[in-house]
Amino acid sequence: MTITDPGGKTIPCGDGKAKQTFAATGEDVARKTSPENIRAALLGAVERVTTYKVVDVGPLSAPVHVVNDATRTELVLDASGNGIYVVSGDTRCLPAE
Repeated sequence: MTITDPGGKTIPCGDGKAKQTFAATGEDVARKTSPENIRAALLGAVERVTTYKVVDVGPLSAPVHVVNDATRTELVLDASGNGIYVVSGDTRCLPAE
């Protein structure tokens, strides 16, 4: 796994609000898993950890967007190619401190 966006950076949204982003990528051992199967596996893994609901009910040929209202976060579960896992996300725009 490689952290591609460690977060911790405040991004203004306007109206005195801000959000934070985060992202990571990784590879499976065989580098053969199809992007569709990676997205399905990521969705299954996320649902085992906490309660996210799917925002886009589209084909697994597209990134999967999920949200968690309690943590005010959105994740994008994706694959950039065979065997490449990509997860990115952000918080909702919240009042800046």
